[in-house]
Amino acid sequence: KGLLSIGNRPTVTDSNETNFNNQVTLSDDDLEDVTADASVNIDRGEPINKSAVSEYDPKTRIIEWEIEFNYDEQNLEDITLSDSWEPEGQLQLVEDSLTFTEVKIDENGNADETENVGLPDGATLQKVTDGFEVTGITTDKSYKVTYQTVVTDRVLDDFEVENTAGFGGEIATDGTGVGQYYGSKSALTINYADKTVDWTIEVNHDEYPMHNISIEDTLGEGLTLLEDTVEVTVDGEDYDGQTITGDNPFTIDFPG
Repeated sequence: KGLLSIGNRPTVTDSNETNFNNQVTLSDDDLEDVTADASVNIDRGEPINKSAVSEYDPKTRIIEWEIEFNYDEQNLEDITLSDSWEPEGQLQLVEDSLTFTEVKIDENGNADETENVGLPDGATLQKVTDGFEVTGITTDKSYKVTYQTVVTDRVLDDFEVENTAGFGGEIATDGTGVGQYYGSKSALTINYADKTVDWTIEVNHDEYPMHNISIEDTLGEGLTLLEDTVEVTVDGEDYDGQTITGDNPFTIDFPG
């Protein structure tokens, strides 16, 4: 008499299966066979995931990216991890920014970074046009891959970046927007009693080196520039080195 409890810990041999069923049959000389079963689901990681982990920085023109590579812990043999981006000719890989960090996947499917940093043994980084390849990867380990891209020229028109990573038929894509930050104009305060509108023009949000700046402002129909109302600040400090000519349009010139 008494409760009999039997535990076991089988080894998972099928690395692609996510649902496992275990059936047990109780046989007794005095009773008919009794069968019971239970199932368990394993939440495996994905072969590859891709994400932009930071928004475009207009001052550095840098975007940071992350790849979750082999989080399902497959045995990979001499594969190539490819990464490419669009539009063509707009971005390039930041030198020495590519990092492979080995991660351990815990019993809940969470990835914990280890201190093992570097390309898998035998792997080689190759730059290609609008992307890169890491060739010769043989591993059964999981990696978090991080790197940076830089926009090659000053952005004058907004555009969307699409970034795709893949290996062996597995593909993941993510994207982010790149905006222009060289200038903007907006209306601030409308004074209906005085029939005036305060406007602001902001130039060089992206802090790009600029010389001999000239700004031409064309007022809409029914608007007239009020004398001595143009005020200029540089980095929050009052500035009076500009030259203003004309009335509509009027031009603000900065020396040097």
